[in-house]
Amino acid sequence: MTFGFDGTALGYAESGPPLYLRETSQAAPNPSLSELLGLAAVRRAPFEVAASKRAAPVAVVASEDGDGCFHLDVVQPGRLDDLRGGPVACTLELDGRRWLFDADLANHRGTVVLSRARRLRAAQRRSSPRISVPPGTTVLFSEGERVFRRDIIDLGATGLGVQFTGRDDEPAEGSMLGQVRFVLPLGGAITAAAALRHLRPAAPGGPPIAGMDLLGLGEADSKRLDAWVRGLTRTRKREEAVRSAAAFAETSVGLPDGRVRQVVGLDAEGTTITLEEPDRDLTSGAVLPMVELRQSTALVVGMKAQIADIVTHRARPLQARLAWLDVRPEQLVRLSRLLRRLRG
Repeated sequence: MTFGFDGTALGYAESGPPLYLRETSQAAPNPSLSELLGLAAVRRAPFEVAASKRAAPVAVVASEDGDGCFHLDVVQPGRLDDLRGGPVACTLELDGRRWLFDADLANHRGTVVLSRARRLRAAQRRSSPRISVPPGTTVLFSEGERVFRRDIIDLGATGLGVQFTGRDDEPAEGSMLGQVRFVLPLGGAITAAAALRHLRPAAPGGPPIAGMDLLGLGEADSKRLDAWVRGLTRTRKREEAVRSAAAFAETSVGLPDGRVRQVVGLDAEGTTITLEEPDRDLTSGAVLPMVELRQSTALVVGMKAQIADIVTHRARPLQARLAWLDVRPEQLVRLSRLLRRLRG
């Protein structure tokens, strides 16, 4: 099958069989390349074409012309010239699954032709943490001739969460956004295309949050965005750990034999405590008839507990997780008050 990126209908390539559309709304567990491309055309699902590993991928959308041929339109303005002759790698995502396949590319007087699609294989979607952004961080995006500016709620290395207003003129779920542009705190603007994967209200009856998947992101921008997200995630985890350590600095547990150990985690289900060398006698599953939870030197509540787990390193005990047993209502009230104080 051959594809015209400029909208020109092209015939079948001699090197491959015809690709026919299937009457289906969802990809099969193990679809053929024909089925995937047919379904992508029905849905107008975007995918990416890259001339090399280091080249920025180009976002394209396929459509079927009624004769079994496909047209491929370049979504990003000004990117048609980036597609040149030679082998290319293609990436297509449907129903939450990511697929890779290879093809050959040729440019005939401005008409870019994709032929000999082959080597279909599944790939895991790259995982990336999502982080919230400072208030007032916005994204500029376009659909056709319309341009919008909206607040970013969170972002990751592969997409954005964007606050919509719920107005009728905003892009609908499944829309292809030709250009998305936002600025990181360090460095220049990030520019790419995007697919609007879903619209979900943050609260019942409230305006929706749009989930946008970034497409056609250059290698440099992709690495910069990924490094910024992961760096900020590590910073926030360190800050949370420092806050947690400070909150539990004066919280301890008294064990039945008089041993007192530092609390490093606490919730309504149990507590996590540090262990020392003499605590080798503690075993998982052991029931402690009375554990005293203390704030400074004052007793907050005493409860029955069981050792749910013990973390060791080279046979040395490090931490233990205690699970509360037979908690009475008045004990739960005291525990809840302590948790509120610790959380500020």
